[in-house]
Formats: sequence, C-alpha cells, structure tokens
Amino acid sequence: MDWYCKAAEQGHPRAQFNIGLLYDQEHDGVPQDHSKAFEWFLKSALQGYADAQAKVSQAYTNGAGVAQDNIEAMEWMVKAAENGQAGMQFSMGASYEKGHGVPQSDSRSFEWYLKSANQGFSQAQERVASAFEAGRGVPEDVTKAIEWYTKAADQGLPTAQFALGRVYQLGHCGLPKDRSKAVDWYFKAAVQGHTEAQFMLRGLYVYSKVISLDLQVQSKIKEWFIEAAEQGVAHAQCCMAFMYADGRGVDKDNFKAFAWYLKAAKQGHKAAQRLVANMYEVGRGVSKSREKSIEWYLRLATSGNALAAHEIRKMLKQ
Repeated sequence: MDWYCKAAEQGHPRAQFNIGLLYDQEHDGVPQDHSKAFEWFLKSALQGYADAQAKVSQAYTNGAGVAQDNIEAMEWMVKAAENGQAGMQFSMGASYEKGHGVPQSDSRSFEWYLKSANQGFSQAQERVASAFEAGRGVPEDVTKAIEWYTKAADQGLPTAQFALGRVYQLGHCGLPKDRSKAVDWYFKAAVQGHTEAQFMLRGLYVYSKVISLDLQVQSKIKEWFIEAAEQGVAHAQCCMAFMYADGRGVDKDNFKAFAWYLKAAKQGHKAAQRLVANMYEVGRGVSKSREKSIEWYLRLATSGNALAAHEIRKMLKQ
C-alpha cells in the first residue's frame, strides 16, 4: 500500500487504480470503502486509464461510492470502450443490442461485440457467433458462427458450449448431426451448472430408445449423471433418482430412487421435493409418513406452488 501511495501521489494512473481496487475489494488489510475506491478510480480514469474508466462507469451504474447516475455511467462506458477496454466494449454491444441508453442497433451492437471478441472476451465471442448464425447486424455466415462459438467454448463459457451442443445435436450451421459431440459439449456446460444443458442430457437419456441413441453415448451420459450426482449437482441427483425409479440403465430400485430424490430435494430442487412428498404419502421407496409428506408439500407451498397447497388441503381433510 505504501509504495502504491507514493506512486499514486506522483500521478501514476495504474497505482491510483490499484489503490482503488484495494478499497473496493478489501485487500491486504485495507478496509472496504467504496467512496475512497471511487475517488482513486476517478483520478486514474481522468488520466485515460481504461480499466479505471470501466470501474467509474460501474460505480455510477451501481451507486457504489457515488450517487447512481446512468448518464455518467454511459459516458464513462463509452470512454473505456473507445480506449480499448474489452469488458466495456462488450457492455456497449449489449447496450446497442437491447437499446439501453442508446438507440437499438444490431449493426452497432455487432461492431462493439467484435472489438471485444477480438481481444479474447469470451462472452463477446459468443454474441458474435450468435450474430453470424442468425444474420443479426451482419450477413449470415455459419462457418464464422462455428469458429466464434468454438473460441468462446474453448475458454469455458457454458452458453457457448451449450450452443455447440445444440448445433451438433440438430445438425445446424452446415454441420452433420453428431450426438456424441453434442453430448461432449453439453457435459462441459452441464458441469458448470448450465440448466438447459443438464435438461438436454436428461432428455437424451430418457428418450434414448425412441431416438435410437448410441449405447456408447448412453453410457457416457450415465457416467456423467453418477459423477455429478456424487459431487452434489442437484439436477444430476434427480436424474439418478429417475433412473432407479424407472429402471433406465440400472436395476429398478425405489429405495435408491427415494434416497437420490431426497438429496436433490434438500438442495431446493422443486421437482425432487414434490416427488419426495409424494413418495412419503404413498410409501414408495420409504416408510409411509403423512407428517413428512405434509412437511415437504409445505416447503413447496410456501414457495408459491399451488399444486402442493392443494395436496396439503386434500390430506388434511382425510
């Protein structure tokens, strides 16, 4: 901190920015103080330091250390973006795409996304890919769409990984259908919590016979369910329960089904909570318990589930 202060007092913008970070993020024993953070970010930003300009824009957006001001936020966003700050270039692209603070323009949106993407910003790469796929703000080019999706996906962006899974599953963008590759990309997105990818894996497995899914691919999905479920992924735990309840790829076992549903339910998985309540109600895979059934239905009902409230009223009348 002492060396940063000496350099900052001499007007070094990077040192001023780093002091701002210390106050902003409570590092090295420096107490968090958004007002002081903003002061230092602003000093650096006024000297043209792009990362500091981005922080000033964010501070005005969130009202952190300074009164919220969307006009100032946009002005500093523009400065940072024009100064080459990739995150703010992405934000400019999003602003033009949605028409937030600027007139909606797909072409201007694409221009800013591309600038950010060329600097390796994965979220911008995904938006560039999407634009090329849809012909939004730029002529449609499926080859470039795949190229940019792959760049973003290789950096670990789950939305891009899911998009590639969809492309390979459906045979979009001029590529042949390849369920094995689709599953590989869905896996990568699913382990990061991408809900749609998780549902796609479950759907592929559940309907594997209908769609004639290759046995090797089925085995790969099953292995992911087991690994993810044991690591505590609620959706995977629910899928394991379904496998045991229905005898899909495993011997049918209602007791194991209930055990996996219960694990998922305890993490707040709504569908699992409903099934746990039902299994307690009818005594499937667990000893019948009216009290525990009502307890689980009540958890759902308090979150606004009308069906659960109906089940509780029905049980109380019995």
